[in-house]
Amino acid sequence: MSFVQRRLDKKVNQSRGIFDTFIYKTEDTIADVGAAGYFSDSRFAEGNIAEDPEWDGAKIEVRSSDGYAEGFVDGSTGTWTASLSSV
Repeated sequence: MSFVQRRLDKKVNQSRGIFDTFIYKTEDTIADVGAAGYFSDSRFAEGNIAEDPEWDGAKIEVRSSDGYAEGFVDGSTGTWTASLSSV
């Protein structure tokens, strides 16, 4: 499977330079979402239409086919790393 743009949205826009929070729902597994570059085509990534300066280091909450996880995205690679998981 692969990244689905319409299933990613901003949940919290921090106003003080703290990381923003995004939510994402997918039929992929947590391991799939954690693959290198999974979020590289995100509209919030650098150079894309809705580029967000807070994308690098943002928290993404993921509801996947095998559970729930929270983690942070590396904006330069589009790679998400889980830091808390219910899988």
